[in-house]
Amino acid sequence: WKSAFDGTTWTPNIRIAEEMSKAAPALATFVGRVHMVHLGDSSNDLWHSRIDAGAANLATQVVHEIGHAAGLIHEQSREDRDLFVTINEQEIQAGKEHNYEKRTDNADDSGLYDYDSLMHYGSFFFAKGITPVITQGSATSGFLGAFPNIGNAPGLSPGDIETLHAFYPAWTPNTLISGQESRATPSLAEFGGLLHRVHLGRSSNDLWHSTFDGSRWSANVRIPRQASKETPALAALAGLLHIVHLGDSSNDIWHSTFDGSAWSPNVRIKNQFSHAAPALAAYQGRLQLVHLGNSSNQLWHSIFDGTWRPNVQIENQSSSVGAGIAAYQNQLVMVHVGNGSTSLWHSVHTR
Repeated sequence: WKSAFDGTTWTPNIRIAEEMSKAAPALATFVGRVHMVHLGDSSNDLWHSRIDAGAANLATQVVHEIGHAAGLIHEQSREDRDLFVTINEQEIQAGKEHNYEKRTDNADDSGLYDYDSLMHYGSFFFAKGITPVITQGSATSGFLGAFPNIGNAPGLSPGDIETLHAFYPAWTPNTLISGQESRATPSLAEFGGLLHRVHLGRSSNDLWHSTFDGSRWSANVRIPRQASKETPALAALAGLLHIVHLGDSSNDIWHSTFDGSAWSPNVRIKNQFSHAAPALAAYQGRLQLVHLGNSSNQLWHSIFDGTWRPNVQIENQSSSVGAGIAAYQNQLVMVHVGNGSTSLWHSVHTR
């Protein structure tokens, strides 16, 4: 069994897997590790094993090494490190100097110097004796964290995470969709294992349809006899891809579906009008439609469960442009701008 004493308390016992002895073991530190020699379980054979001195913090060490694999260097090796730390090179253990070499080759310093970085060594890491290898530099600003924290990070710091984001951007580079243009924002939805896009024409109100299979976009196909003066809205429900859009030159709202092969003829939604693009989402097994009024900025809500229900005004909510809606955690979430401002407002529908 293994336990450690920090000067005040002992840690809980941890069984050393597959190691047994019929007598007391012997321990000593050597070259930064704890070595153990002991008798066998029922014999006088001698056995030897060792653990790294930092095994009690193994998870942090593993993440530190993964950081190296991801391209992170030691923080104290940054090219600008001399402003923030002083490296006492004569106090470094022989053979460990490379851990403190300043990187001036192909390494780029990312962000501010970070005392809280998981990649930063502590003052006595690989020290020969009782004199620290790292002492604080002269800088009084232009860094993250605090010098007393070096070498004690429990995990990746915010600075580490920002550096990884810089190395591995969340967004891929832009790729031109060849031969496809639109004069207004397109609409996207997943349906039938494909990403579907519907958009207006380059200079017309005609509606065009294309799909993405994970590698490439298909050629544009014009949706017959359908046109809209504003961005359409898409949502998948009950084995169909639904589109709702304004008229070609009117505020009428129209509805059509795609079954994977063809679009159904347009059907006008009775007594519903909007002077801006509508919003559509699937929620609780029904289509939810939110749109502005015919000539006002009031927000209206309608539901499709086979037929469109009459409009219901959303009380005390108005927007100067079309709203956005989405189903999330058993709620219908809406975000829209203010009636006469650019402030963003958030509302949820839970029934």
